[in-house]
Amino acid sequence: MTQADFFYRVFPPDVISNTFDFDVRQVTHNSRSMFGVFARRQIRDSECAVFLGVYPGKRRSEKEQDEKAARYAERHGVEWNAAKRRMAAYVLSLKRPDPGYVLDPTDEEGGLAPEYAAGIVLYVNENPPGAAPKASFVWNAPRSRYEVWLREAAAQDEEIYLYYGSRYFRDYPVDEELGKDEYYYNIPAESVFIEDPRGIPPALQLPPGE
Repeated sequence: MTQADFFYRVFPPDVISNTFDFDVRQVTHNSRSMFGVFARRQIRDSECAVFLGVYPGKRRSEKEQDEKAARYAERHGVEWNAAKRRMAAYVLSLKRPDPGYVLDPTDEEGGLAPEYAAGIVLYVNENPPGAAPKASFVWNAPRSRYEVWLREAAAQDEEIYLYYGSRYFRDYPVDEELGKDEYYYNIPAESVFIEDPRGIPPALQLPPGE
């Protein structure tokens, strides 16, 4: 697959989640209950790559992010590293397109802010040992935003995994070797729109309990 293989299928700029092809469900990993993203139908190799969604968040400088972690540490009486880890759970580095800045979809407590919580890509889990990530981060230069795309075929009801990168704070096992080669792509020019009779997807519906 090359960078030129990324196409939009009737998803205009205001659509942030492809909920026709994917949905969010409850799942257990490492004895923890959480949400994950699953294929709602069989997706063939001939269809890939498939737009999954936009990575949302507020643009902050790394200094601002450190100050946010410091406020959390002071409020809760925890060590700096613990506060930094808490604040980084959903934060995406912008070091390639925007050095010195991050994309932060969380509130002051490190939980997902309500205005970003409907972004389906925020619930894509990392690949556990032995499982390959089939999704990748994509920087869409014409739209100045990070997106996530499925780049390989997926079976119906298969969970979609995404490698978060070597700098991510994690306390669980992942298979880094399976994720490194396909971690990141770039779209240098606007993608082609393909007409689709399904139209624009409905708003994301999260499982009960969110």
